[in-house]
Amino acid sequence: MHNLTGMVTASGSSVANVVKTIAFVVNIEDFPKASTVYGEVFTGVSPARSAVQVARLPKDALVEIEAIAHVE
Repeated sequence: MHNLTGMVTASGSSVANVVKTIAFVVNIEDFPKASTVYGEVFTGVSPARSAVQVARLPKDALVEIEAIAHVE
């Protein structure tokens, strides 16, 4: 989430402007943990989101989150 926040900020937007996220998780049972962190970053109205279990992620990551944000 630190990387996501940094990338959105560097693009001239903020996490408040994220409208959709997709979480890719290696083990779907880890999703509640990821959801807790997600809730700490996206306060107030949360963006639309979905989660998908995958067999493997780049660099053997356990979670990868894709986000779409608008720039004002």
